[in-house]
Amino acid sequence: MTRAIVALVWLALACSTPPAASAQSAPRPSGGVGIAINQTADGHIVVADLMPAGPGASAGLRVGDVIVRVDDQAVSGLPLADVARKIAGQPGTQVTLDVKHPDGREAKLTIVRQLLGASPRADAPPSAGDTPRDSPGQRRPADRSRGSDTVRLKTVRVGDEVIGGDAFHILVPVEWRTEGGVRWQLNPINCASPATFVFHAFNPAGAEELWVLPNPTFSWAPGGIPFFPEGSFYLGNEVRPPVADPIQYIRMYVIPRFRSELGQARIIAAQPLPELAQAVAVAQAPGLRQRLSAGRVSVEFPQQGRLMQEDLYTVLVFNEFASGVWWLPHTTFSFKAEKGRLEAEARLFRAMITSLAPDLKWYNRYLQFVDVCTQSQIHASNQAVVRSQIISRTNDEINTIRRQAWQNQQAARDRMAEKFDNYIRGVERYQNPFEGRRVDLPSGYDHAWVNARGEYILSNSPSFNPNIGSTADWRDMKK
Repeated sequence: MTRAIVALVWLALACSTPPAASAQSAPRPSGGVGIAINQTADGHIVVADLMPAGPGASAGLRVGDVIVRVDDQAVSGLPLADVARKIAGQPGTQVTLDVKHPDGREAKLTIVRQLLGASPRADAPPSAGDTPRDSPGQRRPADRSRGSDTVRLKTVRVGDEVIGGDAFHILVPVEWRTEGGVRWQLNPINCASPATFVFHAFNPAGAEELWVLPNPTFSWAPGGIPFFPEGSFYLGNEVRPPVADPIQYIRMYVIPRFRSELGQARIIAAQPLPELAQAVAVAQAPGLRQRLSAGRVSVEFPQQGRLMQEDLYTVLVFNEFASGVWWLPHTTFSFKAEKGRLEAEARLFRAMITSLAPDLKWYNRYLQFVDVCTQSQIHASNQAVVRSQIISRTNDEINTIRRQAWQNQQAARDRMAEKFDNYIRGVERYQNPFEGRRVDLPSGYDHAWVNARGEYILSNSPSFNPNIGSTADWRDMKK
C-alpha cells in the first residue's frame, strides 16, 4: 500500500528500550499514543491505524492524517523508525504533533503518552519480510483482508452544475479524497444520453484508487447511416460498429480514451463475466431486442518504483432496432492497488461501487431535459423530412428505454451486488435505520454504525462506541 511497513507494529503503542539496556536489565515502562504510521513514497508520515479510544484517537488524530512535526521538529523524509522513537516515550509525558487532516485542515495536538504494554526494540524494527508479533497489551493493525479493527466510510454526494442538485451518491473511506461529477455532452448534443457519471476516489496515503469511467454512446446501421460516416456523430451518438466483446472494448476504447496512462501496461488476465451482464439486464421495450455482455481486464504496470495492478470492468448493452443498433456501456469502472493488495482490498472496492446510486429528483430533471432536447432536435430537423422521421422514431424508442431504466436500477444494483460475489467477495448487507434502505458494507466486522449524515463505522472492538465523545447520533445497524 505504501512504501514502508507499519512502524514498530503499533509504533507509538510503546516506547523503545534504551540502547544501553542489557538483556538482564529490567525493561522500562512502555508508553505511547496508540497509533500506527506508514511512510509514503515521497517521505510523508501518515497515520495508518488508531487504537480505539486510545490517547491519539481521543486527542483528535484520524486515519489518513499527515504528521508534519513532532515536538516542533519536521519529520518528513526521516526514517520511519526514527519518527516512531520521537513519538514514543515514557508514560505520563507529553508529545506535540502538528498534523494535516485529509480535508486539508491543520491542527496542533498535545497528547499524553499512556502505558500501553511492552514494545519491540526501536533500534531493531521488523524488516519488510518479518511478521510482527503482538506484545501483551498490544494489537497490531489487522490484515485488511480480514477487516481491520475500525473502518470509517462516508457518503459523498456529487452535484450537477447543469441541471442542479445532487446527481448521485457513493460510499468512500473517510480519509480518501474524491473528484469528478457529471459529464455532459452538449456539443454535439446527445439527446438520448446527454450525461454520464465520471468519478475518481483515491487514498492519499496509499496506492488504492477507484474510477467510475465515462459511458459513451454509439449508433450503427447495416450499410451505414445516411449522411453520417463512421466517426461522425448521429444524434450525439458516435457512429461506430458495435464491439461485441467487452474485453476488446476495454482494450479499444476504455484504456486509450479514459485510462491512457495504462497504454504501456501489461495485460495479465482477461475474463468474460456473463453472470454480471445478466444481473444488470433491464426490461425490454416492445419491438426491441437487447443483448448484454460483460468482462474484466487486469493489467500491471510500474509506478514510482512499485508494481501496480488495475482491474477494469465493463457491462455493454446492445439495443437492436429494425433500422440499426444503439450500443453503450451500462457501467465501466476500475479498481487499482499495489500488486498483491488488490484482492485484499476487494471487499472495500465492491462496497464502494455497488453503493453508487443516482438521485431520484435529479433523474426526473434529467428525463425532462431529455424530452425537451429531443423535441427541439426534431423541430430543428424539419428541413429534411426523412431524417426527421428517423430521428423521431429512434428517439421515441430510446426514451422508452430511458424511462424504464430508473425503475430497474435498484433491482439491477441488488442483482449486481449478488452476482459480484462470483468475482469479488466479502460484502454484507445492513439496514440503514435513517433511510430505511439496505446498504452493502465490507464484511468481516462484528459491529456497524451509521449516523444521519450517511457516515458509517465498522469495528471489531467490543468496547468501541462511536457515541462516546461525539455529538452525532450513531445507531447500530442490523444485518
